[in-house]
This record gives sequence, structure tokens and C-alpha cells, in this order.
Amino acid sequence: MALTQGGASITSIELDTKDMVKVVSVKSSLFDTAIQEVVFAPIKEGSTFKTLEVKLRRNALVRGFDVVVTAARAAEVAAGVAGQIRTASKSGGTTSIVVDFGALRTVSGISLPSGLAAQNVNAWIGTKFQTATFFDPPKQFGALPSEIRTERIEVVVTGPVNASQLATGMYFLMPDLPSGIELRIDDGPPVFTNPAPVQPGTDAALNDTDWNKDARRIVHLAGALSALTGDATRDEEATFKLKLTSNAPGFLDLKEHSRDLRYVRRASFDGAADKDVEFETEGQTVLRLDSLPTGLAVNEVRFNVTALVPGTRVLPAVGPDASGVAEIRVTPDRAMIVRLDPLTPLGQLTGVRLPLRAGSSGAEARVVFWNNKQDASQPVDALPVGASQPQTLAASDAAQWTTFTWAQPVTVPLAGLWAALTVNRGEVYFEFAANDATTSQAVVLWGAPSGPWRNLPAALAAQRGRIRLMGTPKKGTTIDPYRLSVGAGMGQGITPNPKGVAGVAALAHPVTQSGRPELTITSFVAARLKLRDVEVVSGN
Repeated sequence: MALTQGGASITSIELDTKDMVKVVSVKSSLFDTAIQEVVFAPIKEGSTFKTLEVKLRRNALVRGFDVVVTAARAAEVAAGVAGQIRTASKSGGTTSIVVDFGALRTVSGISLPSGLAAQNVNAWIGTKFQTATFFDPPKQFGALPSEIRTERIEVVVTGPVNASQLATGMYFLMPDLPSGIELRIDDGPPVFTNPAPVQPGTDAALNDTDWNKDARRIVHLAGALSALTGDATRDEEATFKLKLTSNAPGFLDLKEHSRDLRYVRRASFDGAADKDVEFETEGQTVLRLDSLPTGLAVNEVRFNVTALVPGTRVLPAVGPDASGVAEIRVTPDRAMIVRLDPLTPLGQLTGVRLPLRAGSSGAEARVVFWNNKQDASQPVDALPVGASQPQTLAASDAAQWTTFTWAQPVTVPLAGLWAALTVNRGEVYFEFAANDATTSQAVVLWGAPSGPWRNLPAALAAQRGRIRLMGTPKKGTTIDPYRLSVGAGMGQGITPNPKGVAGVAALAHPVTQSGRPELTITSFVAARLKLRDVEVVSGN
């Protein structure tokens, strides 16, 4: 092989077993004499530790945090990294430099600061130093004829020694692979170990099970870091020091690879940790969390709920809304009847609720259950015990949800039921609901209190009944008394008890709140709810 550089023709280059480049023959018309040997020292990169500072907020929830660990063979190791150094003058104007490694180390070459040359390299054999290599003439850079494995090494040098420069200016070639690898966080217990020497693989791709060809691998730290963060009451930034160590000096590196974080914040209510939410009837309320920042991209809400709830449920808790199209007038001579949802999860009914407005003289009304015809949507006959307790209504200008109850629960038959509103005295007005997915079964007919029942006029054929059912769930069916949600969506059902129940309302997609985060609580019962330990998890 021949290389040309600046008129010099380099005719021979070889790479020896110590990873040192040696030019053994140089011929050039620019020189009167040929350069017989030039040795180039490799990069000085060996160390026994590497640190990385990671900044995380105290309220961070660490879902993922990966680092890339490198533990490769070092080209050269500084004497100050390799061990403890001491010097002593010797006869003949030479100086003894002793480096105590503290453990068995393999040395295959040396590199000295400018002005120094190695005459002897001696190995410790337990009781004394024994000459391993003698250089004649002395060398600044030298590859040993054979590797030395020793706990201490003595290098006898010529030239003026500046002891303060040796730690960073003197180097050893140490071919040992890094071993005893440990990774710690803030000097805590190891979060990753690799006791054996690091053997590079053959694949360049990074993974979390093996070292790749560059002696690199992925280490997962989510579990270890999450144990140090996740404080919902603190939002300040903290710095965590990651330290990678090796028993044998090597090329060590530590870099962040990826992170997946969320943040948790504890809400307070006027400085208190809990909040009472009163539901006199079924319904819905929106609770704004004023203690939290604005603009949070909410992923989930954690909470603890305490309540003493009855066994009955009211379905639906909200709506149906009035269509605004028309209302029907019910009198002692004209009644109306609404079909109940045959797929209701309620097995027994204890009452129904209708939005009614009484006339100027007030009214007295009741609701009577009717059987539905098999395989058809048509009322057949009134139940023998289907009449509710009468309800007196005062004159009003707006419809009020009015409750009609039964002394004994009424079982819902497979064919379903109808609820007929009849008036004993006065008159009441009932406004229709639009026909949609929630009201499609609530067909409305009208007629005499005892029937027959007729369809509404064609102009009102698409109108449906606004009705809520009260009762207990079917056997094997659970209907949570409360539901908590953030933004749109069904949210999380909650069945609390007097001791408290923890829950999580997780969102399929983050909901970014333009202002303060808001919780929507839907209640299917009339009962007081106590919220505490409310924590909002967000992506920011």
C-alpha cells in the first residue's frame, strides 16, 4: 500500500494488536533519511464512571424513560483514572512513577507527557516490582511486547517529571472490557447491573436485552424514576443525577433516549381537600377546579368518593329535553299514554317522573301502568295494581319534574309497559320531546283515561314522551349511582359507600381545557356526594 501526503510517499502502514497505528517505513524526496517508525497514540477516553443529570418536575408521572448506556473498550486510560499515583527519584537521573490500580488490570502500552520517555515498565508480583519491558532507547509512546496483568505498575522515566501533570498527561493502554457495570440514581441502589465483562454483539440496532456491536444498549428507568416523582402537591423541577460505573476503566457514556411523561396535580376546594356535592334529585352538576392551572390537556382524573346512596335509580338522570314544537293538554276527559323503554335495565319500577305544568287552578293527577301487547307496540289493559298515588300540582308557569310513586314495586314484564297520565281535577300540560336515539321508544298516544288509545295528529307523529323511570336494577345488572366525566364522553361510573371508594376517570383522548379543568358529575339518585383527593393527570 502507498499513500502520498505533502510529497511524502508512505509505503507501509500496519495496525498492531494493541490498536496503535505504526508507520514502519516512510520514503520521500523531501527527506535525506527515512523515518523508520512513528507511533500514533489513540484517543484518550477511558473512565470508570459517567454521569447524566435528568431534570423532572416533582409531580411527573414517568410512564417511560429510557437511556442508552455505552460500556466499550477504551483506547487509553488516564493514569489518574486508572489508579493512585506516586513518584520517587532514582539513581542515574531517572524517576519512578508508580500507579496503584487497586485491582488486577491488564496493560498493553503506555503514553507519557511531552519531555518524558519510558526506560523500564515493571510489574508488581506481590512483594516487589519485576522488570517486564526495557526500552532502548527510552520511548514517549510504547507498546509492550506482551500484556501485563498486575495490581500496580512502575514506569521508570527519563526527563523532568511534573507530578501534577501525570494524572491527566500519562496514559495506559488497557484492553480489558468494562465489567461490574452499575447504574444508580442519586447514589441509591443500582437500577441496572451487568456484572460480567461487556461483550459487544454483532447487530448495530439498539435493544433492551443485549449489547449491540458498539457496546450500547437501552435501559428502562421509568419504574425507578416514578418512585422518586409523582407528588401531586409539588410542581417544582428537581434534578436527578444518574451515575454509570465500571470496575474496569472503559469508554462509558450515558445519554437520554426517550421520555414519556404526564403530570398529576391535587385539586383543592377553597383551600379544602374535599367537596360536598348535594343532589336533591337526579341531575348533573359541573364542578370547576379553580385551584389548578388553565389550559391543561387532561388525560384522567383520580378521586375518592364517599356517599350513602339508596338502592333506586332514576333513568335518565338528565333530559329528555323538550322539542319546543308543541305540548299536549291533559284533562279529566283526555289522557295521554307513553310507552316505556322495553330495554330498560330496571327490573322493578317504584315511580316515574314527568315534566308537567298545571293550569291556573292547579290539578290532581296520577299515572297508571298498562301492559303492552306481545310482539307489538300497543297498550292492552291497565294493571290491576298499576295506579300510582295521586299527586297534587300547584299552578305554575313552567314545567316541573313531578314524581309519581307506587306503594309496591311493579315488575317490568318482558313485553314492557306503558304509563298513562290521567287527571282527576284541573288540567296539566305536557311538552313533547324530539324523536332521537334516547326517546325513540317513548311513543305517545292519546285518548280517554280508560282508552281506546289513538295516534297523535300527523303533525305530531314524530314527537316523543319526556319521562324518567325510577326503580331497582334487573338481577345481575349494575347501575352506578354516579358518573364522573371530563369534557364530552361517558366518563367513569362510581358506586361509593360511606367508607369511600377510589376511582379513575380515564379519557380515550386528552381533553384540553381552555380554562380551569371542569368535572361533570351525573347523579342517578338523590343523595349527597363527598369528593376528596381529586387529582388531575395531564400531558402538560
